[in-house]
Amino acid sequence: MTAVELKLLRNELSFGSGIFILIASFISFAALILLLINSISIPICVFLLAGGGLLGWAISKNINKKINLDLKNQEIKNIKLKVVRKETISDVEPGSGKLYIPILGDLFPKLWGQKMKQINRTVIHTSDGVRFEIGSELADTIQNETWIECRYAKESDLFLGVTPIN
Repeated sequence: MTAVELKLLRNELSFGSGIFILIASFISFAALILLLINSISIPICVFLLAGGGLLGWAISKNINKKINLDLKNQEIKNIKLKVVRKETISDVEPGSGKLYIPILGDLFPKLWGQKMKQINRTVIHTSDGVRFEIGSELADTIQNETWIECRYAKESDLFLGVTPIN
């Protein structure tokens, strides 16, 4: 596995970490509220906090089990596909501009005249009906009727990238 693929897999671990933080903070907040209204004693509060942390850890460990196994083994599944069609789609970059209103944009260009930045996206269609969006440097090397290799993590089946086959 390359360093970019390992970084991509490590970024996928964040969902399980978020679940851990969410569960642990909810149970901690509930235990604190119950302690403040004198509904529970301090030993029971400590037990709730420990149980909440353990429950959150177990759930996040279960969510990230396959990704951790992929990071440990570093095995990849390669699938060969044939490119049927390559197309360039004109799109706008998200977050690159404000709302453009034609009449107000003409009257007040500094306030309402900013248009969104135009970008081109390259999409390839494969023989089994799968669509992939590829970068501009890879789009120059891939043509119609060529073969590509799709890389997936072995256990978690996370998509890692596309490489052309020469």
